[in-house]
Amino acid sequence: MSDEKYQLLIDWLKQDNSFYLSPNIQIIEDSYGGIGLACKGKKYLNEKLISIPEKYMINIKTVERHVHMQDELQKGDEKERTKPSQNIYHKILHEDKNIMPDEYSTNQLIILFMYVEMFILAEKSFFYPFLQTLPTFETFLCSVPYLPDLLRMKQYEFKNKVSYAFLKHSNTIKRRIMHDWNTIKHILLNLNHSLDDDANTSDKSRNTRIFQRFLHVSMLINSRCLYYDITEEKQDNFTLVPLVDFINHSVAVNGGHCYPKVNKLTRSFEIYSGSTTDFEGLNEVFFNYGAHSNDFLLSEYGFVVPNNPSDFIDITPRVLKLLNPIQIAFLSEIGYLGDYTVTYEDISFRTIVALALVSITANNVAITTEQKSKMIKLINGTFRERGGEQNHNNI
Repeated sequence: MSDEKYQLLIDWLKQDNSFYLSPNIQIIEDSYGGIGLACKGKKYLNEKLISIPEKYMINIKTVERHVHMQDELQKGDEKERTKPSQNIYHKILHEDKNIMPDEYSTNQLIILFMYVEMFILAEKSFFYPFLQTLPTFETFLCSVPYLPDLLRMKQYEFKNKVSYAFLKHSNTIKRRIMHDWNTIKHILLNLNHSLDDDANTSDKSRNTRIFQRFLHVSMLINSRCLYYDITEEKQDNFTLVPLVDFINHSVAVNGGHCYPKVNKLTRSFEIYSGSTTDFEGLNEVFFNYGAHSNDFLLSEYGFVVPNNPSDFIDITPRVLKLLNPIQIAFLSEIGYLGDYTVTYEDISFRTIVALALVSITANNVAITTEQKSKMIKLINGTFRERGGEQNHNNI
């Protein structure tokens, strides 16, 4: 692990006196070769471990403030306007009449901002100490199975090696990514054509590189954002937070568990200990991202958890093969069509409903009123019939 870039990050954060990092917290390389945060010695329940001032975060609020500050600076400084790399936000806001910021989603605006900061301004960016600690695109390419598919890398074939649930969720993510790309690509292509320092690069190669950089930024935002209360619009309330970004996921709520808190008084993002624990040596601290299956974790973040208690198998295609058009129409009408799953120890109620319908309407041309009544009673928990428990077990 290179300590230099992490020291640069800490030194950058220390420029604000309201930044806080517990002396017991250290940056470590975790057991999987990634980066994590670890604690040594004793920590107490609800002890503050980290506090990051708002100005170091990347969200719609700080982006708007930063862009307009830079724009005003550049409008008033003739020397600054002659520097292409420093002229970028002035160009976005004033020169290109096709660029209307109000027409884009918060996610798309933050993609544009991070793209400029990472790949055009680079070391000149205020956020460079943070951005240079983020995972490389190669990291995502090796861990997120659908990325090569987006890049048309035919040698990568994953569709026959992953679950139905993963394919379904990853297709949703891919559609969102491509929608963002098709919405803002004209801005990215225009910016890079005017600022690219390699005049000999072909349009096809340049466009491929721009798309790959766009994918990189999209994956960073998708995999590393945390909830942050900014506006009444929930889709706007996310942020990237330096240092906190290193905290990994664990399904276990143990001594290493911690939790986030937004301090509105100091406008800081803070991390607190979830338990009192006396560590011997260094022990990693964790978030719990939620009760997510491995299909979700792999498609959203690029990792899986061994023996994940929230894991399940989506058997929707198998159940649908058992249903005839009449049964499918009825399940759709009552809101129980699809999402049929089983876990290590149980079967979902949606699956029970679908299989119960198959059981009581087998070979029926139509579903009778009595059978519909039984199904509604099953859903409402009021169905009672001789042998009902045995029938439930048989299903």
